[in-house]
Amino acid sequence: MATAEQELKAIDRTLAWAHDELGLTYDQIGSTLRVSDRTLRRWRLSSQMPRNRQRERIEDLRELRHLLEAAFPVAVHRSEWLHSPSALLRGRTPISVLRSGHVARVVDALATLESGAFT
Repeated sequence: MATAEQELKAIDRTLAWAHDELGLTYDQIGSTLRVSDRTLRRWRLSSQMPRNRQRERIEDLRELRHLLEAAFPVAVHRSEWLHSPSALLRGRTPISVLRSGHVARVVDALATLESGAFT
């Protein structure tokens, strides 16, 4: 399997995770990645590679997944954290910040929480 094909499959898994686990619509995922629905479909169908800037945003989603699963091994605990107001996000819920397209903010908050710097 070619490297590009492997990367597209990994991207598809990440997008499917954001949809299934986080409950984001594909429209919200597209907004978060700053791409159209059409572009998102091309990636999911493995017919077009994302540009570098878009790959960075996808990497933010992958990092979010890693941190969430490390900090909260039980799925229900991940969901509780995502839907609870956080002082690290000025009282907003992580899911609302994700829906507004700010994955990096949630990653930073979760990394801070996981490091134990904010208890």
